[in-house]
Amino acid sequence: MSEAPQDFSDLLNTSAEDAVRPPARPGGTYRTTFKSTADTISSKKRTKGLEFTFSDLEPLADVDQAAWDNYISSPAVKPEEDVMTDTFWITQKSLYRIREFCEACGVSPEGKTIIQMVGDALGERLLVTVQQTVGEKGTFSNITGYAKDA
Repeated sequence: MSEAPQDFSDLLNTSAEDAVRPPARPGGTYRTTFKSTADTISSKKRTKGLEFTFSDLEPLADVDQAAWDNYISSPAVKPEEDVMTDTFWITQKSLYRIREFCEACGVSPEGKTIIQMVGDALGERLLVTVQQTVGEKGTFSNITGYAKDA
């Protein structure tokens, strides 16, 4: 595979043979680090949200080792840059999800706002549960749960 493109023009000049679909991450539990947040807006309802990024994904015993080996050996996956994201929508009915996520990171809600909790959770290690979902456009990996890393 050729060197990683540096800008938009370089991306479009990538050999079409190098543009391969990355495989879906195998389902199971991963130890990970809460790396960063970014603002986002849903394309359908224009709801504001926070996209959380997770790095340093380490598969645990319930992840099929052969499927993991296949995943990381794909030319479309660079293990050192491999991340997952999950979006938390900011609505009155869903704020509890952000609070529960931060609590899974070991952050207490006592005396804090939601955004303070998120800031305190950055850099924390936690366990994420990943499930594969088959849709009309292929198989995708989604985060379906969080737990404190013991």
